[in-house]
Amino acid sequence: MKRGELVSVDQTIEKAIELSRVNVVSGNESAAYGYYAGKRVFLRGIEPGSVPGRLPAVGIGNFVNTIAIVMLPQSNQELLDMIIQSYRVCEDKKVLLPAIIVRPWDMREEVLVPTKESIDKFLPPVKSKLDKTVYGLEKNSENQLLEAKKQLEKTAETWYQKFHRSIRPVEADVEGSEYVFICSGRNAGTVSKVAKELRAQGEKVGTISVRIIRPWFGNEIKNLVKNAKTAVIDSFPSRILHAELCIGSSYVSERISEQAVRDIFKQMKEAG
Repeated sequence: MKRGELVSVDQTIEKAIELSRVNVVSGNESAAYGYYAGKRVFLRGIEPGSVPGRLPAVGIGNFVNTIAIVMLPQSNQELLDMIIQSYRVCEDKKVLLPAIIVRPWDMREEVLVPTKESIDKFLPPVKSKLDKTVYGLEKNSENQLLEAKKQLEKTAETWYQKFHRSIRPVEADVEGSEYVFICSGRNAGTVSKVAKELRAQGEKVGTISVRIIRPWFGNEIKNLVKNAKTAVIDSFPSRILHAELCIGSSYVSERISEQAVRDIFKQMKEAG
């Protein structure tokens, strides 16, 4: 995949796995992955089944209700960036948790690909052996998630400084806003586009894009919308964002349209 080439979700995943130095043995792809909560996860230099319980690995799939870092990419570019960053966070000795990156619905998009040399410097060295006693300790899961929260913010800042692309857990554009959309995944692009158009028309509209749903950044989000009317647009029928935040009006759409966003804004204004 060349720099700036239009690629699919599967091609993006393949490139990110390659850049992360996940070794796939010819004719024996199983040497590069194991399973976590029924999801195939890719491992860096770890033999499948050699470490019990949780793994510092990255999987692509749907949301799983278990102890893992869960990420929601907004584009193919973010999918690639998140996969690579996940290894840095997951392999931190204070985290040592897997990450599940929710697969976005497929479309071909332009993706800028970092060099292997830059990613080798960004990621920790691949370890062929790990201390088995460190993993799968239920009593440490909350502490591990708290540490993951710190590392996600720190890693996002490092990534931005290095590659000039934001992958912050919560991306907010709410200054001076009276109305705020809270959304995630591919919906974020559509919502942000409409919000910019409404601001150009003089409306005081802001957006918050949520990229990480575990660990949860709920307090940070609530602090950003203390004095605003909110609409939470979930990509999942379970309405996970609204259920966790318990604020504003709730909407569900896997692929929201621009007109639907405008209609929601109209309802927010009419509700006063």
